[in-house]
Amino acid sequence: MGLRDEWELCDVWFKEREGAQDKLHVRVAYRKGQAVECPVCHRRCGTCDTRERTLWHLSIWQYETIVHCALLRADCPKDGVHATRMP
Repeated sequence: MGLRDEWELCDVWFKEREGAQDKLHVRVAYRKGQAVECPVCHRRCGTCDTRERTLWHLSIWQYETIVHCALLRADCPKDGVHATRMP
């Protein structure tokens, strides 16, 4: 999936759809203990909280692929709180 080192694959499952091809669901998470990059100044800083996000990924093995992740929010001392970039 092309994840950077600070992200890890946590869970994978198929969700059946009646009369249609199953969907592949993938959960990724930020590795604990890693500082995050402020999206404004690119400084490494701590986190404040997370927001659950879902996005569609390119199909894998011809399955529609859905990625779930708890997106961290960077708590930058210079720029304040901002959502980090998606993996």
